[in-house]
Amino acid sequence: MMKKGDLSINIIVITVIALVILILITFIFTGRITLFNKGLSDCLKIQGNRCNMGSNCDENYIKDTTRVCLNDDATPDTVNACCSPLPTFGQ
Repeated sequence: MMKKGDLSINIIVITVIALVILILITFIFTGRITLFNKGLSDCLKIQGNRCNMGSNCDENYIKDTTRVCLNDDATPDTVNACCSPLPTFGQ
């Protein structure tokens, strides 16, 4: 036989999971998720990355096409390239 407490804990867990899913769906459809994505795509948010003038990177750096350099008004900069440092092994 089930106790009354077992049933209420199951209902609470299912309710919490449903609320989390509902909040995620709301963020996706209202566009709030783009704020999170903008932070991930900013070149300078990653330690060691930098923005170079033009489309070429300096020695020991490689162009990172998954990230963008942002202007002062947080719009993507189409002139500068995002450069990530090459990994160094054994140093």
